[in-house]
Amino acid sequence: MAADKEDANKAAAGHGGNNVAQVVKKIEGHYPIWTRIVRVVWNFLVDLVLGTCELQRICSEVTKDTRGMMVKVRTNVALDRGLKDVQQDIFDFKPFDVTSTLLRVGEIKQFAISKICESNLRSCFIRFREVNEVYSQALALKDEAYDSTNDQHEALLEQLWTNLKPDVRRSGGRYTKEWGEIGFQGQDPMTDFRSMGLLALTQLVYYTEHYPVEARRALVHASHPTQWYPFAVTGINITRQV
Repeated sequence: MAADKEDANKAAAGHGGNNVAQVVKKIEGHYPIWTRIVRVVWNFLVDLVLGTCELQRICSEVTKDTRGMMVKVRTNVALDRGLKDVQQDIFDFKPFDVTSTLLRVGEIKQFAISKICESNLRSCFIRFREVNEVYSQALALKDEAYDSTNDQHEALLEQLWTNLKPDVRRSGGRYTKEWGEIGFQGQDPMTDFRSMGLLALTQLVYYTEHYPVEARRALVHASHPTQWYPFAVTGINITRQV
């Protein structure tokens, strides 16, 4: 049992590390190697003359362009090899402690964080944490397998049917080929959720509940005699791509 738990922890840690590496690599991909070299040299010279690092300069002014500042902070952290510990917090798709991350930035970059700088950095980190919380919840739903013995899961599935066919009751009950009418492949929709878990079902229910007209129109298009597609399965595949 202890060995299994240790293996699970290592796997989780490795998965988190992969998340960080993928995000950093994606951000680096927007900047050619020569641009990154010029950036390093430029920041070194400015730091030498002004005694301030790039992150400090980004956050030391009052600005109304919060989104632009967040993009700059996120990019700076991703491209700064000295902030690997901070990258683990921001890019690992998990909630993190904002205060401890702020303190770590000050320790690594070795600068006194002014009130304006702290306020701006804290604002950015809070938003990054909120994004990570959404990622964390989505990944948890993805990892939660659909369970036909779970009343909540079954209720969600029935809600999907009701949203798409409010005036139609299935004559075949729970296990029936009638599920194919809304785009499932067999008699039991549970098998179609194996790849994306409860996240796919939650997404389908959200779409059909908040955009009922568009969802029912899409279902009609999906039933085209020559250009048809399985509505529910297509929704699951779109969830996987997102």
